[in-house]
Amino acid sequence: ALIYLDLDNFKVINDTLGHLAGDQLLRAVSQRLKSQVRQGDTIARMGGDEFMFLFPGISDSKDAGTVASKILQSFSLPYQVDGQEIHVTASIGISIFPNDGQDVQTLIKNADTALYRAKEQGGNNFQVFTPAMNELFLERLTLAKELRQALDHEELVLYYQPLIDIRSGQIVSMEALVRWQHPKNGLIMPGKFIHVAEETGLIIPLEKWVLRTACRQNKWWQDQGLAAIRIAVNISGRHFWQQDLVDTVAGVLEETGLEPKYLELEITESVAIRSTERVSKQLQDLRSLGIQIALDDFGIGYSSLSYLRNLPLDSLKIDQSFISDLGQ
Repeated sequence: ALIYLDLDNFKVINDTLGHLAGDQLLRAVSQRLKSQVRQGDTIARMGGDEFMFLFPGISDSKDAGTVASKILQSFSLPYQVDGQEIHVTASIGISIFPNDGQDVQTLIKNADTALYRAKEQGGNNFQVFTPAMNELFLERLTLAKELRQALDHEELVLYYQPLIDIRSGQIVSMEALVRWQHPKNGLIMPGKFIHVAEETGLIIPLEKWVLRTACRQNKWWQDQGLAAIRIAVNISGRHFWQQDLVDTVAGVLEETGLEPKYLELEITESVAIRSTERVSKQLQDLRSLGIQIALDDFGIGYSSLSYLRNLPLDSLKIDQSFISDLGQ
């Protein structure tokens, strides 16, 4: 069995803590991963934050999955880097000789394809290669190409999800949600293309478009005499650490004429836990513009109420999994 492992969101750690801390984390991860192998197994760092395991004697996908689960479980404990507690997860792709390849190159390629599928599922999981994944890989390449064209040809559209006060029945704010109006395939939901945008770097121009369009629409509604309410826009981890994010937001507010108090930016919990001090500084800079900050999807990762005290947040959005069974 060939197991291909890649750390989730390692670039964010490098961007927030610096490359020296990133190197320290890689060394700590290496030591922990070495403890997961038996005598005769092979583990290698392939470069960057990628590792590969070779397990002779394992030729069954079920057994390989058991090993992969054990490796992923080893990431449940945090790492200590520069006196800070760092949580990191990993994604794994598995290929098995001889069914998934007769040579090294094919086995690695197929394990990498399975790894991509694991990333597509949100990370922190493993996937065993299947022939159908090759079709998915080709679809991803096509999707990335068409998404670039979609940005150029203005095929993206925004839907607005209202937040309603259940006592008064009034809409008190809304969230901008992006959709792709594909000329051939119809309306495509973000779950189909956001991960491709993040991998290719298209997420930054995409989110800038969303930000500008949402602010312009909100200002237009206000100019038509509708109630002035906040509009929320999601900001990905990759975009959050761009040095020009604060300037971008300030520029969009000036360009559209929207008052800052009517804009809310949403970041995810995975961004917030990376490095509280640096996150807090970035959020303070954004709040100094007069906008509001929300933490989205709280509770799906290694949730800790303690770090929330150090972050300048206006609202906390609890993940829907916490309330899905509330009625029961």
